[in-house]
Amino acid sequence: MAYHNIIFVHLGLPKTSTSHLQNNIFSKIKDENLIYNPEIFYEIIKLVNTNKINIEDTKVQILKEKINKFLKENHKKNFLLSDESLLFSGYGFVDINNKILLLNNLIPDAKFIITLREHKAWIISNYKQSIHQGNFQSFDDFIYFSDNNVSCMNTYECGILPKLNIKNISYKKLLSSLKKNFGKDNLFVFKYEDFFNEYNQTLKVLLNIVTDLKFNDETIKIFNTSKIYYKSLSGLSIKIILSLNFLFRPLIKRMNYNHGLKLFNFDKQINYDCNILLKLFSWKYIRNLFQYGFDRLIYLDLNFEKQAEKKLKKYQNFFDEDDYNKLFD
Repeated sequence: MAYHNIIFVHLGLPKTSTSHLQNNIFSKIKDENLIYNPEIFYEIIKLVNTNKINIEDTKVQILKEKINKFLKENHKKNFLLSDESLLFSGYGFVDINNKILLLNNLIPDAKFIITLREHKAWIISNYKQSIHQGNFQSFDDFIYFSDNNVSCMNTYECGILPKLNIKNISYKKLLSSLKKNFGKDNLFVFKYEDFFNEYNQTLKVLLNIVTDLKFNDETIKIFNTSKIYYKSLSGLSIKIILSLNFLFRPLIKRMNYNHGLKLFNFDKQINYDCNILLKLFSWKYIRNLFQYGFDRLIYLDLNFEKQAEKKLKKYQNFFDEDDYNKLFD
């Protein structure tokens, strides 16, 4: 059953200014006819990310009926939905075709917005984020190219170090599946680099897609923000962290990233509340010393990105097949 609502889904891939858009732009749009991330959206996320579920499952049908009822009750409203986990899980695309089929069943008239980033830069940024989240391994160990998939989830979620399968990072296949299920006219693709080179212009285009307010150079100033140059961990910090991981491995095995989750040591229960050392010895705290302390005093890449790009050149034929620049034509 179709209603008059317009549903925009921002498929925010990690490391493509997604958090910036969510925290500084989307949540501050003052449009009475636009609802940002209603509660029912999180039910969609949870169901779409459920393993081994298909459109015939009764849970899908129940949620679809609930969504239709919600849209009918809010027939004069439009919606903007944004989340990183709809298509991207851990450090890779997981079960993309099935997820898109589920979305097509649940919200068939949705319009999709996605920001892509040049392959090599995006992979390197994801590696830095993995270290940021306490997954201590070299860049060589993080990437692989194979038909056999290894878990891409964070260590504290699955117990093993995550990997990024380059063979799964095909933007062309992703966009093709979205166009097939929702139509080319309902897909808006943005280039991450444009948010750096032409921030205001790119932001205006995006905002004028999702709202009828029609932003211009003057009205866009209400957000009181500008492009953000976020610096992830430096090459020097990564080298130090990996060295400390090697030297103090027995101690680091007991370090946790999240106070509510164990990072390593999954076979034993640790009561952090009764051991003040283990409770305070959190990677979150240690990471902040590097990110907001050491790296602000001295930020040295030590040719880390150039070396990583050089290692990725062996997969250049795969990247060329996607033809990044033509994805936006």
